[in-house]
Amino acid sequence: MSAEQSSDAGALLVPAVPGVPCFYPQSLWCDQQDGHADTDAMDSKSTYRLLASQRLEVGKYVLDLKNDDYSNPKYKPRSASTATSRTNSTTRDTVRSLSRTKSEDYHSALSSDSASLDGEGPRRVSIVKATYPVVEPLYPSSSASLFFPIYYGKPSAKDRLDPRGLPQHINEVLHPNDRSNLTLSSVSVQKDNLNRMCLYKIGPGAVAFRVVMKAFEAAGCEYTPSNDLFNIIWAKRATPQTLAALTPYQKVNHFPGTWGLGRKDSLAVNVGKMKRAFGEAPFDIVPVSFLLPNQKNELLRDAEQQPDTPENPLIYIMKPSASSCGRGIYLNRGIPAMPRGNKRMVCQRYIGNPLLIFGRKFDLRLYCCVTSFDPLRIYLFDEGLVRFAAEKYPGPDKDLDNIHMHLTNYSVNKTAELNRESRDRDYEGEDPVDIKWCVSDLKNYLKKNHPLKERAWEQIEAACNDVVIKAFLSIEHDVLERLRAECRDKSGRNCFELFGLDLMADDTLKVRLIEVNIMPSLATGTTLDKAVKARMLAHLLTLVRCIPCRRDEVRAAMLAPSEAAFCPAGSYTPIADRSYRFGTHPFSSARSVERPLLRRFNDAEDKDSLLTPAEALMLTEAEEELHCAGGFRRVFPHASTARQYLPFFTHGVSRNNYLSVSACLMRENADSDS
Repeated sequence: MSAEQSSDAGALLVPAVPGVPCFYPQSLWCDQQDGHADTDAMDSKSTYRLLASQRLEVGKYVLDLKNDDYSNPKYKPRSASTATSRTNSTTRDTVRSLSRTKSEDYHSALSSDSASLDGEGPRRVSIVKATYPVVEPLYPSSSASLFFPIYYGKPSAKDRLDPRGLPQHINEVLHPNDRSNLTLSSVSVQKDNLNRMCLYKIGPGAVAFRVVMKAFEAAGCEYTPSNDLFNIIWAKRATPQTLAALTPYQKVNHFPGTWGLGRKDSLAVNVGKMKRAFGEAPFDIVPVSFLLPNQKNELLRDAEQQPDTPENPLIYIMKPSASSCGRGIYLNRGIPAMPRGNKRMVCQRYIGNPLLIFGRKFDLRLYCCVTSFDPLRIYLFDEGLVRFAAEKYPGPDKDLDNIHMHLTNYSVNKTAELNRESRDRDYEGEDPVDIKWCVSDLKNYLKKNHPLKERAWEQIEAACNDVVIKAFLSIEHDVLERLRAECRDKSGRNCFELFGLDLMADDTLKVRLIEVNIMPSLATGTTLDKAVKARMLAHLLTLVRCIPCRRDEVRAAMLAPSEAAFCPAGSYTPIADRSYRFGTHPFSSARSVERPLLRRFNDAEDKDSLLTPAEALMLTEAEEELHCAGGFRRVFPHASTARQYLPFFTHGVSRNNYLSVSACLMRENADSDS
């Protein structure tokens, strides 16, 4: 763990804001710290019971049969008045929630002898305390957030036969001191009290992955289908209706506008935009790409500059614009045929000199979490997956039709006949090998076998950081525009997003981004999958800081807002609209100014250093978030590299980014002085 991510990361770096004693007055933590732990009311509006007819099926898409869920990307309101009433709806008196998995293995259901919520018959509820583990905050103005322990579930027969051991054992060996820096406490509420319980929702269109639901339940959360009551929603996309209705204590797992990276054609377009603005060399982060048939002429010019020869074969790889799992991908020597009709394809220069392990190609699946776009905060997880081709790589121009030699997609190679019964085979022989490692395995292999030893992974890791940061810079402004247009809180502080990044290193250790998945698969078909993904989700959900709250109090505060009750980070003052120039930008603004980064906050002689309550909240949350990061390391802003990326903000550096990077460098100076 870096000094920037140490346990004292938030040692009162952000000055206290007069008149705002606590940013989180509706949190259960603040409530119980004040000695009001037993004030939660029990009545027909705050309790609910299980309805056995409502279920989530593990591995299946969540449905919206009645078209009454505006978190559904395909939701279409019946009328304008209906849409308005749904968007602005308050807590429902009648809530039928708590779905169960097909295997009926959720936490204990709520008391089944309660009457229905429609007022039929007497109500009898058992007063049982639900206890939630929380991470104690660093700042007096902050609140404790939910701690998500790692949940592995009952070991399967496959887990018991795995030579590496059970998933828990794998993680204990690879990460023995996991999250040891966190100080934990707990909050408790009466279990049937809906206005205090921690609730999660799986949105329509999303896959109900078991590992996701178990991650929520391990922290004590219960499922709700309600559009109003969830603390956190795991959705397919963040719809405008959902973004407009979020309260300060709700989280959604997507930002609007990230399809700019999630589609192969959009990724090529956005990186191409950055190349035109800042030059080819800084943004050589993806293979040379062409959108066909639109860029046919550019493809022809590229082929002319590098003619196909026996010594230097010209190979292109063709990919559908929006597909996954390796579907529709093929290789072609020379200029490929143009797609017909309305079909669109992405044509990329094939990486013919990949880094090989035991003669086989591989790629990296890294997990990235962006917790904010205003300011930009990017985290990469310390563990990921290494996916191998099932057969040895013959060279760039050999056996182009054999996808098991040239493609590393796990969905392609897991079904290869050559991969069956492959454990414990000789890696140097012709027999198939395990087609999946974790990143720690790759580190150990490079340390022992690569000429550069430890420096080989360090070089790959630094290149991955650079590629990932620049990829998100290519959509930063577009996402900001969407946030300000669609979110109730214009900074998007209710949003976070998990990305699955596919990267490939060549034999010079240069790394290129192959693909970005905005809904990465969280299936756990192997023991290693279960170990990596269960741990990653527990760390991810702890990182994003889901705060147990009092929903009735939150809504009362929103109806009569006051700065002391809640300081929305999106409430702009004139200085907040200012941008700061570091280098030359393709789109200049009259409000853009050149200013050095700040050395201290709230300096009376420097107007730019004065913090509004909203800005103090943003900086405080960033420090608390860094403290909860666990296996996620923040790659932007990072003290050692932050300055080099400031010139690549296409519309200048926003006020929040300016403050965030300044705080990052202040932290470095404070650590060096101590």
